[in-house]
Amino acid sequence: MDLSIREDLLKSSRPFSVNDTSMMNTLPDDESVIENDVPKAEEDSNGKPADEIYSIKKNEIFIGDQRFKATGSFLLLVKMICDNYNLALKFSSIESEAVAKLFEILKFYNSYSIQLILGAGATTFGKVKKITAKTLALSSVSLSLLLELIDPLYERIKEQIPDLKQEWLSAEIGKIKNDLKHHINEITSKIRSILKTKLIEQCNELKKMNWANTQEKINIPTKHSASILHNTRQIYKTIEDYLSKENLIEIFNVIFSDIKDYYLPIFQSTSVESKLAAKR
Repeated sequence: MDLSIREDLLKSSRPFSVNDTSMMNTLPDDESVIENDVPKAEEDSNGKPADEIYSIKKNEIFIGDQRFKATGSFLLLVKMICDNYNLALKFSSIESEAVAKLFEILKFYNSYSIQLILGAGATTFGKVKKITAKTLALSSVSLSLLLELIDPLYERIKEQIPDLKQEWLSAEIGKIKNDLKHHINEITSKIRSILKTKLIEQCNELKKMNWANTQEKINIPTKHSASILHNTRQIYKTIEDYLSKENLIEIFNVIFSDIKDYYLPIFQSTSVESKLAAKR
């Protein structure tokens, strides 16, 4: 495999780096890992600085001092991209077919990810009982990394395989990027909806409470309020090591807005008719 194309592709994933602390230790059970034989080094044979050296160790990509979570299927996809690109580069007689096959692989990866994750098809394998926020976050990272690889791949194909029809090439790349963006947005919405569903359930229980009932012991905060806080914190702890700060802000801005819209109005509309109710 041409290591230069792999290096260029992997370098483009820098915007999706995560902190080194509190990293998740495992992948979903249905994900394998791939070992790579390119070690980390201070500089390569051409004297490139260390921040341009990459390596892959199990399910993590290292670029300089940055670390990225990746599934085994994503690492295999990178290898397949490189193999098909090199095939097109070295055999001009089949360059169009090789690039077309490369695009088919990218489309298949995206569509099959939708079936397995958003469509919950992975649960039929028996190793994943349900699709969780962690599963969704890991899928989002892989798709986001892939999206970051598209433009440098496009530029390299244009530069080194100039005989391809540029209109076709541009149209194919544009469609792939749009499909990936749409898929990522759907995953983000799904993560938010998981917490929103739990929020609404607890809010409905809160509405049933009789704050003035002296016969009922009510802990403050209530178990329902405590559950909302716990669920919100748990979702954050689950996905923080996978998603970028920008993704987290995008998700939790909506989540906090939901809390404001569903939780706070309950107390604003509660009728307080006794000192006990007011105290509670």
